[in-house]
This record gives sequence, structure tokens and C-alpha cells, in this order.
Amino acid sequence: MNQLILLILFFCLSVVPAGAQEEARVLNGDECVALGGEIVNTLGGESCGKAELLGKVSGMRCPCICCKKAETVQEEPVFDGEQCAESGGYVKLDPGGGVSCEEGEESLGFIPVGYEGGICCRKK
Repeated sequence: MNQLILLILFFCLSVVPAGAQEEARVLNGDECVALGGEIVNTLGGESCGKAELLGKVSGMRCPCICCKKAETVQEEPVFDGEQCAESGGYVKLDPGGGVSCEEGEESLGFIPVGYEGGICCRKK
């Protein structure tokens, strides 16, 4: 009887749900931002919630994951610094969220740089 219980317990613990067998993708911070994601520190129990998990984030001081943002910067085009300058703009970094161009300027697009990203601004 005890052997049967141990066998059932072993079977229950060894079964892995479908999809959980797949190893999570590993990204760096720049890759996470470029995919329209945001870095979430899981140390305090945070998770993506209902948002899509894009992968684990390496190279951080925390156990972090990359979650798809609910809305990525107004679905603007994605630039790099050089393309921004060629369009007559300049890069404005977003060190804490909520960055916007100055009054009299327009946002040309999103720039995946650093962990937070940035925007390309140009005078109107």
C-alpha cells in the first residue's frame, strides 16, 4: 500500500504541464525594450499578470523578467539614434517613464536604448 502511494506521489510530482517544458527565452535589457517590453523585478513577487511574458532578463542585479507592455509608446515607428538625427531630431532618454518632447516639438518615434528606451524629438 505504501509503495502504491509513493508511486502515485512520484507520478504527480514528475508530470510537467504542457508548455512548462519549454525553456524561457533569455534577453538583455535592450532586447526587452526593443520588443516593446518592460523589465519587471520578480524579487517582491511581481509578475506579468495578464501581460505576455517575453522572457527572462539577464545581466541585471535582480531576478527580472520582460513583460509585454499593454501599449507601447503610441505605436510610433522605431528609430535608432542615427535615423533620428537624419530625420532632424534628437534622442531624449526615458529614465523613469512618461517622457515626452518639449512644447513646440513632435515625437517622431520610439528608440530602443538602455533599459527604459527613449523617443526621437524634432522641432515643428
